Amino acid sequence: IIAAGGPEYESAPVDPADGTSGGVPGGNIRNAFLYNPERETLTEVKSLTPAELGAAGVGDPAAFTDTRNPLLGRFEYRGREIIIINNHLSSRSGSSPIFGGPQPFFQAAEDAREAQTLALNQYVNNLIDTEDARNIIVHGDLNTFEFTNDLREILPGTGPDRILFNLVRTLRDDNVYSFIFDGNSQELDHMFVTKSLLEDAKFDIVHVNTDFPNIDDTVGSDHEPLVGSFEFKHKGR
Repeated sequence: IIAAGGPEYESAPVDPADGTSGGVPGGNIRNAFLYNPERETLTEVKSLTPAELGAAGVGDPAAFTDTRNPLLGRFEYRGREIIIINNHLSSRSGSSPIFGGPQPFFQAAEDAREAQTLALNQYVNNLIDTEDARNIIVHGDLNTFEFTNDLREILPGTGPDRILFNLVRTLRDDNVYSFIFDGNSQELDHMFVTKSLLEDAKFDIVHVNTDFPNIDDTVGSDHEPLVGSFEFKHKGR
């Protein structure tokens, strides 16, 4: 990043032990934050382990068993606090293509992701109830589509219980995809925000990876980055 002219970021991971909570057996994928300490201050980073989720009243604190634990980061920016929950939900490995056979297409690990999105909804509700937290972002590779009940109902809540809004649903063009699977363009990465961040949010999916052949190290990922910018209207939380 520095060589390309960017800032010197600090990193904030929580590395799990192999085979434990958050440590997928034999895996080496985890959630992490990169942040610019010249602009914002990281005040807390923690893995949302079963113990953390249970203490917050989550009904199924073991929902993330065999996948990555969510990573919570608290940041201060110009006197305002923002809480970001960074996710990589259970893999879709074994799923069938959306537009292939068989139909309806099969989504592997859908039950696991439903449990995980419910756990996230309950955890965010607890932050709102116990801390009066307003500026919350829940984002990452959620490994499912914006039209599933996981992301339309379970994670955000519905009706008067709705607490989160998916910025992916604000896009109206034909470029709403962040991954290509068997030739099918799919939107698997999402950014949910609380209402205080929604009104003036600017959001885009930047196409720098999936549309290009992976022939050298200039392609950084098989997913696309999401970019969100926000105005903080509330002092403190």
